[in-house]
Amino acid sequence: MHDLADLGARPPTAHGWRPSLHVASPAAALGWHYVAEGSTLGAAVLLKAAAALGLHGRYGARHLAPSPLGVAEYWRRARERLDAVALDSTGQSQACAGASDAFQFVRRCVDEEFSFE
Repeated sequence: MHDLADLGARPPTAHGWRPSLHVASPAAALGWHYVAEGSTLGAAVLLKAAAALGLHGRYGARHLAPSPLGVAEYWRRARERLDAVALDSTGQSQACAGASDAFQFVRRCVDEEFSFE
């Protein structure tokens, strides 16, 4: 919300669409977590592009700001936590499916929110 306020914008109004989220299993939740934590890597790239617009981690692009640990260290620790969970082949498949579901979910949300119809 602070980023929107920095830019003089208001949150979009709900227009009846509510995303539906279903996570099939604890292993699938790990896949979702992998995607969420991995998004910090992409945010680092986007933050550099935002800088060209005069935005940064304290103004207009807080949501892209890295952890105080730094991007690489944060990702290393996140991977350690994920790798510490022992999964059998079924769990690994469920985690991969969960990661795919997470990407598809975000894509649907973006498509719905930014549809120009």
